[in-house]
Amino acid sequence: MKKKRWGRLPAEFKEQAVEKMKKSANVSALAVELGVPRRQLYRWQRQLELAGEAAAEKADSPDNELNRLRRENEQLALSLAKRQLEVDFFRGASRRFKDGRPNSTSSGVGVPTPKSE
Repeated sequence: MKKKRWGRLPAEFKEQAVEKMKKSANVSALAVELGVPRRQLYRWQRQLELAGEAAAEKADSPDNELNRLRRENEQLALSLAKRQLEVDFFRGASRRFKDGRPNSTSSGVGVPTPKSE
């Protein structure tokens, strides 16, 4: 037996079905009329409620704005710290290059230097 996919129905249909469900006294009769299982109507109702709650939370309330700005500030601080490490690294490398000093290696093998005349 093939299972029907009720999630593939258009969102408008689901919204209208939930609105009819709110006004209806007999949800079972409405389900038969629409040709969908009764439980599916309740699932759609819950999904729409959750979507409405999520939209309300996303609204630009002062708390949400403050949290967003704090996250952005943290990201910028991390980015700045990373850039500062890069700058320090390249300054040190530049200084060694200008001084003509070879880098020492941790393996114990010396870095070849130019021969003096």
